[in-house]
Amino acid sequence: MECPGLGWPFWMRRDSCLAVLIQQEVEGSETMIALRHMSDHVYIGLTIILTVYSQLILRWQIGLAGPPPVDLLGKAHFVLVRLFNPWILSAVVATFFSGVSWMLAMTKFEVSYAYPFVSLNYVIILGASVLLFQEAVTLPKVVGNGLIIIGIILLARG
Repeated sequence: MECPGLGWPFWMRRDSCLAVLIQQEVEGSETMIALRHMSDHVYIGLTIILTVYSQLILRWQIGLAGPPPVDLLGKAHFVLVRLFNPWILSAVVATFFSGVSWMLAMTKFEVSYAYPFVSLNYVIILGASVLLFQEAVTLPKVVGNGLIIIGIILLARG
């Protein structure tokens, strides 16, 4: 007697055969499929986290640097110096890996499903900018973010 799908006699590697049979049963279950689908959302979450990190770091570091010079050569120097700032480099790297994470998300979801979640960036950035940079909260920002959340909920259900 052979272990189904493995091609070796069950008595040679009985534990392996049993493990494969259990795995096949579990992988086919609705719970396992739902858990696997939920874990695919990690790619969307990483895209959001890395994007928010990048934007907040850039805002912080550029805010510390002050306004750039008016002349073109001065602006080029301003940007070049900032590119070697370790914090800004980390933001650039985070942006790159956000793109990598998004590519992985696109292997799991339709863009019409996944992209609305990226709108959470606006909501998170609003909260963080108020807490970290003392930026103003206005009624239009609150209403707009509320509409974004409602839109995400509606799109996620459809």
